[in-house]
Amino acid sequence: MSTSIKHIFLRAALLCGLVISSVAAQAQVNRVQGRVVAAKVSGTVTALNRADNTSKALAVGDEIKQNYVIQAGAGSSAVLVFSNGTSVAIAEDTMLAIDEFLQEPFSGENVVAEAKVEPSTSTTKLNVLRGELVANVKKLNRDKGSKFEVLTPIGAAGVRGTVFRIVVRADANGNVTFSLATSEGEVLLSGLDGTNIPVEAGKEVTVDFHGTVDENGNISIGMVRVPAGAAKDISGDAKSAIVNSISAVETALENLTLTLSPDTETVQSAVDPNNPNTNQNQNQNDDINERPNSPIR
Repeated sequence: MSTSIKHIFLRAALLCGLVISSVAAQAQVNRVQGRVVAAKVSGTVTALNRADNTSKALAVGDEIKQNYVIQAGAGSSAVLVFSNGTSVAIAEDTMLAIDEFLQEPFSGENVVAEAKVEPSTSTTKLNVLRGELVANVKKLNRDKGSKFEVLTPIGAAGVRGTVFRIVVRADANGNVTFSLATSEGEVLLSGLDGTNIPVEAGKEVTVDFHGTVDENGNISIGMVRVPAGAAKDISGDAKSAIVNSISAVETALENLTLTLSPDTETVQSAVDPNNPNTNQNQNQNDDINERPNSPIR
């Protein structure tokens, strides 16, 4: 290949890169606070607004945004639906912070149960302070600047559109168990020590550490190294927990019809009052509870 032709290809590649960067930057400028709706709530679940330090009991149909901390008590659980199509099921004794959720406005209805790709670009940053969650993240518009990240005490999990489970638990002696299991897609676990471990579908990273737990139940771990070969075949317990959590999400979405669009004044939701599964404390008779290893109760 001649030097002149090489230069042409280089200039074209550079121009393409600049165009993509420009599009991504413009999408980020246009982003507003995305919307999160509680599609299912069982037991005692609270939502703390860190902006004004006010809290409320979370109920089905309630709307929250970024800068909220969701806490599920003993025997409690919740399903949260994000306006980019993501659904998150949190188990009992879980504290999840929505540090950031910005999205480019879009019009029309985003039917989460049927969506395969997010309707517009978005930036999501969640923080698992403790507990357990299973998330179903729709395919992201990564070429346009979309990003989904989950912070944990040992590092950050970068998500590319997938189904995964994260567990962070500690006992009274400060012995901490961390696990990340991927059911679909791939998650990149970036440790605090600079290690990067791809966790592909069907793989799970489980590591035990010693840490501290403060008066609010937040778990802290010092600088630790996660072995490069830590990703093993996913355990039966993790498989079961993911399947049951996704079933709980599907049940919740059947009961709650959402029109999710950040450019509207409110999230319009319709709950079927004749369906007992939409009651806040309906789970006592929910057949999902009868399944073993289910984090959704």
